[in-house]
Amino acid sequence: MKNNLFIPAVIACLFFITSCEKKEHEDTVISKVINVDLKQNESYSYTIPAGDDAMQISQQAQHALISRVTTDVSRNTRLEYTPAIDYTGSDEIHVGIIESGHNGNGGGHHHGNCQGGGNETETRYIFKINITPVSATDPH
Repeated sequence: MKNNLFIPAVIACLFFITSCEKKEHEDTVISKVINVDLKQNESYSYTIPAGDDAMQISQQAQHALISRVTTDVSRNTRLEYTPAIDYTGSDEIHVGIIESGHNGNGGGHHHGNCQGGGNETETRYIFKINITPVSATDPH
């Protein structure tokens, strides 16, 4: 009688473990591309609405005097960018969540063993910056 219950119990456990492992890999990544047009030596800032995860620059600008993210008391993330002095051309910055530790405290997220309900959505911000020269006739 024990053997009759043992095999179905093992099959049920294997199915449960396999189901949990699949959910760990079903996270969704959404990339938001933000096109920015600046004049030479002009600064730019963008506020990313508050979320559960801390944000960081994952791909740094190649032609920046200033390129950084800060977080305010409301947990909004602010990107600040100033191109290198007199630089004209294109630049790009990627901002995404900090991968390790989710804000340093676990962030309420659980991976593996079916904790936390499985699917998560991560938003990555890609800033494509075009810097144009200031013409002699431009009043700025």
